[in-house]
Amino acid sequence: MNGAVRSQQRLTCRWLAEVGTWNPGALRRLQQRYGGLDALLEHSREDLAAELSSARRAVPAAVPGLPAEEERWTEAGAYAATLAAAARGPVVASVGRPVVTWVDDRYPARLRHLSDPPPALFLTGAAVWEALTVCTAAPVVAVVGTRGPTAYGRDMARAIASGLTKAGVLVVSGLAMGIDAEAHSAALTVAAGTCAVGTAAVLGCGVDVVYPRVNRRLFARVHAAGLLLSEFVWGAGARAWRFPARNRIIAGLADAVVVVEGGARSGALSTAEFCNDLGREPLAVPGEAGRRLSAGPHRLLREGRAGLCESAADVLAALGLPQSASSRQAQLHLAAGAASGDAAAVLSALDGGELRVDELAIAASLRVVDCLATLAELELAGLVSPCSGGRYRLVRGDDPGVVETPRAG
Repeated sequence: MNGAVRSQQRLTCRWLAEVGTWNPGALRRLQQRYGGLDALLEHSREDLAAELSSARRAVPAAVPGLPAEEERWTEAGAYAATLAAAARGPVVASVGRPVVTWVDDRYPARLRHLSDPPPALFLTGAAVWEALTVCTAAPVVAVVGTRGPTAYGRDMARAIASGLTKAGVLVVSGLAMGIDAEAHSAALTVAAGTCAVGTAAVLGCGVDVVYPRVNRRLFARVHAAGLLLSEFVWGAGARAWRFPARNRIIAGLADAVVVVEGGARSGALSTAEFCNDLGREPLAVPGEAGRRLSAGPHRLLREGRAGLCESAADVLAALGLPQSASSRQAQLHLAAGAASGDAAAVLSALDGGELRVDELAIAASLRVVDCLATLAELELAGLVSPCSGGRYRLVRGDDPGVVETPRAG
């Protein structure tokens, strides 16, 4: 293929990405009608625009979760401008902005297996092309879940993401609040000070749009040490219907998807379903029976649609990868074995779940005053943490360093 043809195909891919940004139903119908992107690229943008214009409605095609009525006209206006500009190509300028298209060798190979792969990916980060190479060549695991996790969910997301990063696995997620943010943050912490790419974040908006705003510091950390990518053009705002689309990209990039907490209708379940559809490895972290945020992972496990995940070691085993650093749970057992007296008794008692100080004192056969002193020492060592209701729990997050064994009291 000569350079001029390839250049036009790149422009068409970017133009199709704009079509999909403003009207995903239109792009989906084109892919279905022509049998994929390769066939689409054999047609001129003018012909494709004429076909879309003849079927055009006043608002984007009906897709579950479309923006509110007052926002539709903005989306429709952008869509109309994209169709009108077909002859010259994309409306949104890309000078100096990294984009990888379907016809580029750097396009992530795993995404080519999607039934509706994105025509282009818009990228940002401190070392975009190096990070994209890692995203394509290294093992990749998605860690996803609820936006409002429990302390246990946060710990498990951190533990799994940390362990995977230590093992040379790239952690990908959606930069949402909650489990996504914990996974990104833990991966970045482990990768800090190394040459490794910290994490990759797939956005449900343009890569230059910080959403949610509460994650703006995390956005900056990912930009500095990882990769941000989106199938939506720069400046595209966050819309409800863009997040399920984002989830399929997360699943498409990953060799496995780990769901950490989520209700029965959690969006994380759709990411696991996309993973299943691709014939890859969905896993789910079990939670406490009867809890709302356990419903999603437990349903996946009950129906046999996900494997059990209690640590990063389970993910590595599912992918057939060598296991590296010891898990936090193993470290806790080592600490309990090495500690003597009160500290070992408290760690052993808390291994069964959260306890109030009075309950813990009874379980560990300690006086309350001795139990409190031991808890203070264990908290300083990073092994236990206070939680709601005056309870204490084990810290199950994977510590990048070595657990300091508390001395006997």
